[in-house]
Amino acid sequence: MDLTEKERRFMELYNNYSNNYNDVEFRKLDDRWTSDGTKESMWISIYTKIPIDTHINQLLFNNSFDEQTVISEMASFVNNTFEKV
Repeated sequence: MDLTEKERRFMELYNNYSNNYNDVEFRKLDDRWTSDGTKESMWISIYTKIPIDTHINQLLFNNSFDEQTVISEMASFVNNTFEKV
């Protein structure tokens, strides 16, 4: 696993999302990360380093799509959408 320290801390925050969301400061940070595209970009970065388990992958993704294409399209969408903000 080749995650940066920032990615590890990010994952720790979201592993306890329901508990952390009750914290006003975390909620403000989460809202800001949602509006500026940080969450999506970070999850894309993490996912490309640590693929999700096969059984979860089957629930989340339609296997008729090429996984790399979906990740590329999502990254392009995030970059194009939030560059304008």
